[in-house]
Amino acid sequence: MNDVMLENGDIKLDPTGAAVILNEAEAKIQRVLICASAVKGRFIYDRSLGSEYNFETDIKTAEMLINEAAASYDAGYIHVLECGESLVLGIETDDGIIEREVRFYGNL
Repeated sequence: MNDVMLENGDIKLDPTGAAVILNEAEAKIQRVLICASAVKGRFIYDRSLGSEYNFETDIKTAEMLINEAAASYDAGYIHVLECGESLVLGIETDDGIIEREVRFYGNL
């Protein structure tokens, strides 16, 4: 499944004004990041989207919450490498584990 690239919470456009399209691996990573950053129950179109992660969550619980949130996306196992003020994930892909920091655009 392909998807459009999001950047700073908006669709990223190329120099011609067309949406930048992600390949399947990049789309999978983006879906995991969205699941991790969205507060479960607050997205009006899909109340099941998101996680219950907050900045006080310990690393073991954070890993469980993030994997639960992304389970429906067949994302494989997601490793929480850092949690607290920043959340860094290790996302399994065909090319190995890709590290990405989760960006939060609102209050947790």
